[in-house]
Amino acid sequence: MDAIDNGISQYDTTEPPKYVSNTSLGSRVAALNPRWNQDSSDEVLMAQFLKAVQLTGGEFKECVEYVGQCWLPARSHVRVALEQLSSIDASCQVLFADAHCIASPLFLSSYLSVCNSDHEA
Repeated sequence: MDAIDNGISQYDTTEPPKYVSNTSLGSRVAALNPRWNQDSSDEVLMAQFLKAVQLTGGEFKECVEYVGQCWLPARSHVRVALEQLSSIDASCQVLFADAHCIASPLFLSSYLSVCNSDHEA
């Protein structure tokens, strides 16, 4: 969140992006500011600030819940699958897991990085 807010680019390139996403958290918070021709009294600004706090706090809470309730528990399935890899397929072509969490690109990339490092050694 902070990198976006501080203007740090997501990509190492001098080329302009092919499109701009206006749905990031920062964009949604910025959209809560009053428009140039709307009331921008202290009361309105405080009300909009509190909306921004609710929005960002809710998204942060969802991220923490996802990590605690989904991502961390799935790691154990990935670990078990990797530990059993050589007994399933020594060529590293088949990964078997007892849960569908492996289908997530996040977990698949973890698998591939471990698999590649094992084959390089």
